[in-house]
Amino acid sequence: MEGQWGPLFRMLGWRKNRYFYTDGDGRFYGNFYAPSFALEERIGEAWDSRYESSPSGLKVPVYTKKILSERKYILNHVAVNVSDLEAEQKWWQALLNAEPALSVKQGWDPIINGPLDAIHFYKSPFFYITLRGQEPVGLHHIGFEARDKGAVLDAKEILKKIDWEIYWEGAIDESYVLHFKGPDGRIHDFFSASDELRER
Repeated sequence: MEGQWGPLFRMLGWRKNRYFYTDGDGRFYGNFYAPSFALEERIGEAWDSRYESSPSGLKVPVYTKKILSERKYILNHVAVNVSDLEAEQKWWQALLNAEPALSVKQGWDPIINGPLDAIHFYKSPFFYITLRGQEPVGLHHIGFEARDKGAVLDAKEILKKIDWEIYWEGAIDESYVLHFKGPDGRIHDFFSASDELRER
C-alpha cells in the first residue's frame, strides 16, 4: 500500500503511530506490510496473529482483536485476485467459518469496466472479503465500510478536500460504493451495504 495515505487518515480522525495509523481499533500499516492485511473479529482483548497460505499462494496474516467502538468508517474490506476461485472459496469458508454472502458470475465490474466472477464474504463490522477471479494473484484494493449512504457521501467531500480522484460512484453488489484513486495508484472504496446484504 505505497504512497502517502496521511491526508485521508488525518481527515478520518485516525492517529499516527510510529509504524501505523489507528482509530483505536483498526490499524493501517501502509508501506511496512504492503502485501498484508488484517481481519478483525471479536475474539479476546489483545492482538494475536497466525499466518495462513491460501490455494493461490496468498500469505495471509490473520489478526484477532475486540472491536471497542461504534465507528462511522471501518477499515474492514479487502479484495484479492485469485487464480482458482473455487478452491479459494472453500479455503476462505474454512478460515472465516462463514458462507459467502454474495456470489457474482460475470458481473460488471467498474474498475475493469468488464465482466468478473467474484465471491463476497461479509460479517459486519468484522470483515468484507472479496475474492476476484482475476490475475495477477494478490491484493487488489481495500475499502472502508461506512455507517450508511450519507457517510459515503461525506467521504466523497473528504476526498474532494484532499484532491484525490473519484473514480466511480453508484450501486453495485448490493452496496452503495464510492471508488477513489489512492496514493498507491490503485482504486479503493468506501461502501455502505444494503440492509438485505447485512441481514444475509
